[in-house]
Amino acid sequence: MAGDGNRSSRFKVTLARSLLFFAGMKKTLSAKLNSYLATQNLLVGAKTTVAAVPALQEAIDELVEFILEINLNAKIQASPSGAAAAKRDALNDLGDAAFEVAGGVLAYADKSGDAILAARVKFARSTVVAGSSNAVVARVQDIIDAATENLDSLADHGVTNDKLKVLKNALKAYDAVRVLPRSAIGAGAAATKALERLFRQVDRLLENQVDRLVWQFRASTPEFYDKYQTARSIVSAGSAVTDTETPAVTVTKAA
Repeated sequence: MAGDGNRSSRFKVTLARSLLFFAGMKKTLSAKLNSYLATQNLLVGAKTTVAAVPALQEAIDELVEFILEINLNAKIQASPSGAAAAKRDALNDLGDAAFEVAGGVLAYADKSGDAILAARVKFARSTVVAGSSNAVVARVQDIIDAATENLDSLADHGVTNDKLKVLKNALKAYDAVRVLPRSAIGAGAAATKALERLFRQVDRLLENQVDRLVWQFRASTPEFYDKYQTARSIVSAGSAVTDTETPAVTVTKAA
């Protein structure tokens, strides 16, 4: 019937407009993420400079964690198999980081004759993240604890505070994805909510802490200050987001 044809045409137009709207929204968030990454890379690379303000270093560490979570949830949302891939990748990253730290601690323990410490961290790469997810988390946390307890003696064995942070972030990332729903739709919905929260948190962190603390460097380190302002402005033309607006992220539906 003619009415049905009209309704179908209107539906197609509405769907097309919705898809364009969602594509534009994703482009906006992608542009914001590019700005976050540029800002993060500059700050992490300016370690000596930011060390003068300990609170700034703490904020940078928090920014790095947020961006890791954003990338993780974006991968989950991107495809029906995103959750499974994210879990696999997170476990692999965790295994690499844990084995590296455990290896340094083991070398130190063996050299110093500490058999108890050695027993806590002696794992093969294949076994350091083997078993149930609860067992993996407990095992890696004990490696972190062992390294933290002996950190002052581990620098010569390649275990530093920065390397320990990498392991802690890897554990946090794995802990976040190991409890995701099995269904693609459920995982996508959870990722969408997480992304909405994370973009708001990053904006607040940058605006209320990092921007304010970096201001202190405008006279003492103007080159660093100018580069920071440039990194913060990397948002594509026409896709700027207001200070109070964080657009919702669309859910990628299962095929």
